[in-house]
Amino acid sequence: GPVTPHSMFGGTYFIIVIDVYTNNIWTIPIRTRADAAQALDDFLENMANSYRTDMKSIMTIRTDGARELTQGKITEVYRKWKLQMKETTSPYSSYQNANAERAIRTIVTMATAMMLHAQAPKREWIYALRAATYILRRLPTTANPDRKTPVQMTLNTDQPVSLAMLRTWYSPVFVRKQNPETSKSQRF
Repeated sequence: GPVTPHSMFGGTYFIIVIDVYTNNIWTIPIRTRADAAQALDDFLENMANSYRTDMKSIMTIRTDGARELTQGKITEVYRKWKLQMKETTSPYSSYQNANAERAIRTIVTMATAMMLHAQAPKREWIYALRAATYILRRLPTTANPDRKTPVQMTLNTDQPVSLAMLRTWYSPVFVRKQNPETSKSQRF
């Protein structure tokens, strides 16, 4: 970031979190760089509650060396979650964090394609990023055993991932009123 224009909620940045073991990816929108520590803490809290785990399996946090991810409030988050080690890449050395760079490129490309196809306003970029992440988490990958999806790996299941909730992003929606008025034109 910063991404222009601001998103609908005023955000200009996003954090990509990658679980290297399962290849699961999450996109966390933030308004400013200073919000990174709180956003990561909230994310870890949500993950601990969702998967009923103490998060001791997190062994390494690798960042690009940005101050908001290595100094200040974020160190309290690392201490709170008992993260054992953190790695930072050298400045301007994106190849040292190839998984993250590849994920960012893939998600941004998918989001851009969805926005162009839907002719969505540019300020909707964060929703396109989150939709792209949602889709990517449900695609089989050769990086996982038996081409499992990241969601299957995270949940430790062989059950196929349900795509029932998947819809065309930014498609028109019509809501039908519970008690329609007398004329047919007032039903939606």
